[in-house]
Amino acid sequence: MNTNYKYNLISYDKTTRHETQPYPDVAIREGIYNALIHNDWSACQPITIKVFDLKMEISNRSVLPSGWRMENHDSMHINPLISNASKYAGFVEKFGTGIPKMLNACKADGNPEPECNVYQKSISLVLRPSEKYMLLVEQIYGTLMGFIIM
Repeated sequence: MNTNYKYNLISYDKTTRHETQPYPDVAIREGIYNALIHNDWSACQPITIKVFDLKMEISNRSVLPSGWRMENHDSMHINPLISNASKYAGFVEKFGTGIPKMLNACKADGNPEPECNVYQKSISLVLRPSEKYMLLVEQIYGTLMGFIIM
């Protein structure tokens, strides 16, 4: 996950190298697993992962029940065979814990809470970099002008 989906900033404290990640690994992993497990595969649409300068978007074709909220929800098994196989393979520890893990990881790393955008037939999860990462971008590059903010 470190090479394809995010760009770690490298800084130095005298002779010590530091890598600052824009997004927590846990949030990326849980976002991807949720998209894979809850995708409507009958539509023959793959999940998509879009990486921009200052955000990552993980999208899948799915629908949410009315009243669904990211911070308080019940786990739905849209694809029971895929979700059970994922659990037995060890990708999922317990159903319904992925989003709380994602929220806790983002909070612990100082990232904004992930955004969940719900469209008519799809859902996208948007991860944004931490304030620490953004300050380091400004420190290294002197400005955010070279970065596209969406």
